[in-house]
Amino acid sequence: MPMNSKETLRQTLTSRQSALPGEAAAGNRVAQALRGLEAYRQAATVFCSPAPLLLQSRINILGDGKNLLLPTGGLRDGFLLLAAGSVPFRQISFAATSRGAQRHGRPLRLGELAGLDVGLGLTEALAVDHTGHRLGDGSGYFDLAWAILAEAHALVPGVKVCAALEEGELFPEPLPTDAWDISVGTVLYPGGAVPCRQAEPDRPRVHWEYLEKRLVRRIKPLWELYWREEERKKEEERREKGEGRSF
Repeated sequence: MPMNSKETLRQTLTSRQSALPGEAAAGNRVAQALRGLEAYRQAATVFCSPAPLLLQSRINILGDGKNLLLPTGGLRDGFLLLAAGSVPFRQISFAATSRGAQRHGRPLRLGELAGLDVGLGLTEALAVDHTGHRLGDGSGYFDLAWAILAEAHALVPGVKVCAALEEGELFPEPLPTDAWDISVGTVLYPGGAVPCRQAEPDRPRVHWEYLEKRLVRRIKPLWELYWREEERKKEEERREKGEGRSF
């Protein structure tokens, strides 16, 4: 395994993070940094990872009167929407947890995602380099969820992604990336926020060529997208055949 591989870096950075004290304190300060971003203030709907580091950020999103969009476990059932004002104030802290979101959130089918106008994405990271390439936990669920939202027309044009770090340093070398990786525009850390030098905004899409069929079947909105794509291809083939007969 090459020394710059994702898995090698994950092992090194995970062991380093486990030695850091006070994830809750770091999360509180990350949430403060998030509130200072203009993109956050302008966003009516925020898609956020369920990571423990982002708990206070999710509490603030609900407390600030925004819609909170969350992924279900493993994306199996797609997404949960906690609409602005739908959670009683005293229950916001609980609603921002994974268990609380199951109780207070409304499951959304693929067809309900269009027009959500998600104005900001928020996730955690083990590392981010200066150009916004992010190293996550290896599950790939955030990248896939963001791609599904893009395919479902749920994102506002030019929407950015923020990544939270427990430490405030950008990775000094270019991180290894894959075709499906979503880059970030801003890094949040306990001391503030750092913009990344993205060459151009990502144009997310589902990279079907890298997905196993069993994974596609297991994730409801992905399975629906798959069949939508298959129908589109069939329609194109029928149209091409029809145009061919006209000559």
